[in-house]
Amino acid sequence: MRESVKDAVTDDIEIEMAKSVALHEKHSVYPSDPLRRTALMCEEAGEALKAALDLTRRQRTGALSDIHTAKPVADMRKDLYTEVTQTAVMAIRLLQAMKEEDGVEYD
Repeated sequence: MRESVKDAVTDDIEIEMAKSVALHEKHSVYPSDPLRRTALMCEEAGEALKAALDLTRRQRTGALSDIHTAKPVADMRKDLYTEVTQTAVMAIRLLQAMKEEDGVEYD
């Protein structure tokens, strides 16, 4: 991967991480158990999967996932990118919580 792309992706993840932390500090408490933490990550992954499905259907058939909206493909790709970034953030938060609580190094 080109360094400029890698840096851009890392920057986007850091931006989403800051948003996620701020949101959870303001509106709710991050779950304390691994099941709910993992469920949050999986919820984001499910949203990414739906965005990928919508985009793939649109690219292959021209079909719209929502008959009320004719979203441009570029916007659909941005939605997918956003959802994948949010999934990465939730995965990172889960890993951070595990390390903080367990105090051990995982291989």
